[in-house]
Amino acid sequence: MRFHSAYLDVPSPRRRALPALRALLTLALLAGLVSGCAIYIDDDGGSGPDGGVCATPPIAPLRLLDPSTGTCVDFNQGPICDPVTCECEPGPAQPYPSWASCDSYCSGRDELSCMYEPGCRALYHDGQFSACHATDQTGPVQGSCEGLDAWSCSRHDDCTAHYETYYAAAESPPWNPTPSFLSCEPEPAICYGDDECGENQHCSAEYQCLIPGDCQDDPACDAVCAGFCVPDEVPACFGEVLCESLPPACPEGTTPETADGCWTGDCVPLDECPPVPYEQCYGEPVCDALPPACPNDHQPQLRGGCWTGACIPDALCEAPAPVGACFGAIECDIDAAPCPNGMVRGIADGCWTDTCIPLDQCGSWPPNLYCGVGQSCDVNLPDDVCPADYYPLITGSDECWNGMCAPAGMCGMPPLACEDVQDEETCLEHAGCAPVYVGDDCICGPEGCSCERYTYAYCN
Repeated sequence: MRFHSAYLDVPSPRRRALPALRALLTLALLAGLVSGCAIYIDDDGGSGPDGGVCATPPIAPLRLLDPSTGTCVDFNQGPICDPVTCECEPGPAQPYPSWASCDSYCSGRDELSCMYEPGCRALYHDGQFSACHATDQTGPVQGSCEGLDAWSCSRHDDCTAHYETYYAAAESPPWNPTPSFLSCEPEPAICYGDDECGENQHCSAEYQCLIPGDCQDDPACDAVCAGFCVPDEVPACFGEVLCESLPPACPEGTTPETADGCWTGDCVPLDECPPVPYEQCYGEPVCDALPPACPNDHQPQLRGGCWTGACIPDALCEAPAPVGACFGAIECDIDAAPCPNGMVRGIADGCWTDTCIPLDQCGSWPPNLYCGVGQSCDVNLPDDVCPADYYPLITGSDECWNGMCAPAGMCGMPPLACEDVQDEETCLEHAGCAPVYVGDDCICGPEGCSCERYTYAYCN
C-alpha cells in the first residue's frame, strides 16, 4: 500500500478566506487520517511543498512482552515518509513473535487475581511481584514448570516467571538495570485455610475470597472462599536508601527497616530476615560505579556485578559456598551441573558444589590409591557406582574400593608421595603417611621423651 499526500496552498494575502480555509484544512486532515494518507501543511505561503511539514497517520501501538526480560518491546515502526514529497510507504515487513500483548485483559491485575484468572500469569522481578500479563499467543497450556526456558514458561498460565536484575551495565545512578530470566516456578496451591499451607505461609482466602474453581456456577459455593498459599509478609531488612535521614539506633540483634527508599524508624529482629547469598555481600564488582556508603556492620549489595544501592547487615550474609575437592564420595542422587572443558565439578559433603575446578588445580590423591576398572576386593562393581566419566578409587593395600570417585581426567596423574606433602593436615589425611615432629624443651627417660612443644617437620 502506498500513501499519497494532500497539498493545500494557503496564500497569506487572502486573510478573509482564512476561516473557511481553516475549516477546509480540518476536514482534509480528518479525511487524510481516516484514509491513511499523509498531510502536507505549507507554512510559508509558497506554491510548492518547500517549507511544509509532513503529518504522518497516527501509529497504533504494538507492544509485546519479551519473555526473556519480562519487559515490553514496541514492534510498530509505522510508515516511512519522504520529507520532500510527503509520500509514505509502509515500513519494512517484519515477522512478529508470538509474544503476549502488553495490553490485555490481564494487565493491571493484582498478584492473587492474576494467578486465579485463566490465561494470565504472574511475573516477579528480584523476588517481588511486578506485573500480570497474558500468556504467549500459542498458549495457554498447563503442565510441569520445572526447567522451562523463558518462552516455554510464558505459554503456561499455571507457572510464574522470575527475573533477576543485572546492574553491571550501569556506571552511575540512575542504574537503568537490565532484567534477565531466572526460573519458571509453579503457581502456589489453592487453599481454604492456613492449616493447608507450609511454614512461613498463610492462606489468602480470608481477604481474597475467590470462588472455588470447580463450582463457579453453583450458588452453594457463594459462602465458600478459596485462596492461595502465599508467603508471610517479610519485613524489608535492607534496601536502597535515597533519603538523607539517619537510621534509628537499633539494639543488638536487630536492623533498621527500610521502605520506599528510606528508613521506617522501626527495628526488625535479624532472625525474621531472610539470609543473603554470599556473592551479594562479598562478590567482585565488574562495573565502574562507586558503592553506597554503608554502616560499619553492613555490606553494599552486589547483583549482576554492580551495586544496587542497598546495604546488607553482616549478620545476614551467608557463608561462602564450599569449593570442594575434585574427587570424593558421591552420595546424592542429583547429576552434576556441566563445567567448561578442562574443569570438573567440586565434591563436598557427599554431593556436588556450585564450583568448577580446573583439572590442573586438582593435585593428586593420596598414595596407595589408583583408579579402578570395575573390581573391588575381587568383586565386580556395578557400572553406576560412580557417575559417567568418573572412576572408583581403589586402595592398593587391600585392592578394595574406598567409596570415592575420581574424574577420568585425573586418572593419568601420579599419586602424591608422602615426602611431597607440605603441611601437617594433608599428611594426616593421606593414607599410609605419618607426620614427623621436632620437640622443644624435652626430657628423655627410659620410656621415651616428653616435650613442652612439638613442631611439624615433614611427612613420612
